[in-house]
Amino acid sequence: MSNINDLKEQLQEMKEQGETHAEIISWLHSNGHSISERTLKRRFQEWGLKRNTTEPVTDHLLNRVQDIFQHSLLSDVEIAKKIADEDGLNPTPNQIKELRLQHKISRRVKKHDNNVSAQRTTGTRQHVQELLNSHGRSYGSRWIVTHLRRKHGYQARLADVQQALRELDPEGVASRTPGLRRPRQENYITAGPDEIWSCDGHDKIARFGFQIYAGIDAYSRKIVWFYCGNANRSSFSILRQYLTAVRAHNACPCFLRTDKGVETVLMAAAHYAFYLEAAAAEGIPPEEVKFEDCYIFGSSPQNVRIERLWLQVREEVTSRWGDLFTLMEKTGIYQDWLIADRIILLFTFMPLIRKELAEFVLDKNEYPIRPQKNRAYHVAGVPNNLYNQEHDQHGVEVIPEVLIEWEAYVDSFGALLTRSPLLIWLTNTF
Repeated sequence: MSNINDLKEQLQEMKEQGETHAEIISWLHSNGHSISERTLKRRFQEWGLKRNTTEPVTDHLLNRVQDIFQHSLLSDVEIAKKIADEDGLNPTPNQIKELRLQHKISRRVKKHDNNVSAQRTTGTRQHVQELLNSHGRSYGSRWIVTHLRRKHGYQARLADVQQALRELDPEGVASRTPGLRRPRQENYITAGPDEIWSCDGHDKIARFGFQIYAGIDAYSRKIVWFYCGNANRSSFSILRQYLTAVRAHNACPCFLRTDKGVETVLMAAAHYAFYLEAAAAEGIPPEEVKFEDCYIFGSSPQNVRIERLWLQVREEVTSRWGDLFTLMEKTGIYQDWLIADRIILLFTFMPLIRKELAEFVLDKNEYPIRPQKNRAYHVAGVPNNLYNQEHDQHGVEVIPEVLIEWEAYVDSFGALLTRSPLLIWLTNTF
């Protein structure tokens, strides 16, 4: 076994390439060198090794730091990584912090600055009032902080939001009291992004014609697709949604997890086809690939990732709309047996509900999941960031020709209907 001093040049190269201390230690351990991070840092100091990744400060870099900071809750480390991934630049977290402080982009309002603090408290109250008057009545304090940053670039203090909610929406605050919440089911283990997509439908307002279906990445809790229309029980609709998501992400998961609804049959067939072709590309015979190797059937209550999402959707969006439609039904304003009433309801409210759900999805994917030490297998972080990390190490690469073939199959659905003997007979008869 070689002495670690003999690896000085190699370690310097790894450090200059941006490898973290944890990655370097892991590499050393795999090569038979047992060393702690503290010892590694001390050895680097003795050798005078420093990571030379300071990025020249340009207007573009400064604008990116300002924009990301104002519209997200990312840390300096996460901002640096995002800029590296999206812009090809290599700023360090310390450089991000220095830029923020130089241009007075602070994470906190100083307590002694009473005027600024009072103005911010008043401004936050106004924003919260606007949300309560529009579509945010069920939002919790942390959700509102995330929404204001993402949508408006407004930096609200959590304490100000909590105080505003206590004054403006005491009933909503009481409904979110921890003691009133149902116990959570325990998490299950996932290796990383795109290993499992949990998919299911949300039927709380389906009887009024508003049907919802979605898929969520089980590891990161990122919503990979979300549908609101009038067909979450059609197998062709679910198949098209799945293919659109696969096309957008350029990959499919190792596993799909759904219930045994009839709407999942075509999606399951497409996913199995993708998995078979990927296995064949790796030299695995088709007879050795089982359906259970890529698909998990189970009851909806056990599909905890998507069920948690539906709980949030119900609390923050669909519950209020369901109450409104039920009231309209009881007062005779809406009668579901009248086709005209159903069409008018969809025409009037579908754009509004879709808009709220789109905002919900954007907020959900940026909402920081807090650490929870008492929950096994819990992964904390921002869903968008968690999903993008180590993305190439999970999921199944989709053969383009197979995806195109399935998309053509879906596109031909309307043509098949127009050639239906029943439809031809109805057209000729009436």
